[in-house]
Amino acid sequence: MTRFTGKGIIDFFMGGVIAAALMSSASAQGQERQFSAAAGAAVNDVLELAQGDQHQAAVDRLENLIQSSALNPYERSTIYQMLGQYNYELGRTREAQGDFEDAIKAGGLLPGEADNIGIVIAQLMIGNGQYREGADRLEAYLNAGGAPKPQYVDLLVNACVQDEDYARALPWAEKWFEAANPKARKHYDLLNFLYTNQGMEDRQAEIVKEMAARWPEDK
Repeated sequence: MTRFTGKGIIDFFMGGVIAAALMSSASAQGQERQFSAAAGAAVNDVLELAQGDQHQAAVDRLENLIQSSALNPYERSTIYQMLGQYNYELGRTREAQGDFEDAIKAGGLLPGEADNIGIVIAQLMIGNGQYREGADRLEAYLNAGGAPKPQYVDLLVNACVQDEDYARALPWAEKWFEAANPKARKHYDLLNFLYTNQGMEDRQAEIVKEMAARWPEDK
């Protein structure tokens, strides 16, 4: 089973964040989703620093910028997302987690955007050893109708197993197993382990039979 460290989903999600920060105006719940000329120029300067791998300098500039009372909620949410990305690049995952949480609290995001950041936060929590908290956030998202992407379910199962909450892990592991195409040895091994742990001998026997057919050399 994959051990997530935070990199994959964060890098995928952050790829579009900064570009979106400098888009033209749009309306979201009556709020302007637009950077002012001054804030946009400051963010462009930060982008140049980041592109030169000067992430600490970028963080310093953004921390100064976020103190401005002239920023609108959209600007604040975007700047906090950028802070989260750069703190993450510097290996400060707990600071990055707080930045992404602040991005949601700033109130400048659409619901779908907030959901995406929530997934990033969950992954950071799990990477920081907050297995139960990360699992809670992911499970709430999925149970509320969030997109059941295989990597999200994999992440949730990983968190539950790391927390040694095997009963909670099992139904999600079964979803992970059913969605896997093709199914790998890790999928079978996990269900075999969980069925054994939960005393589900009949289900374990079914999995073992399938494993014996697939990998006869391991009988």
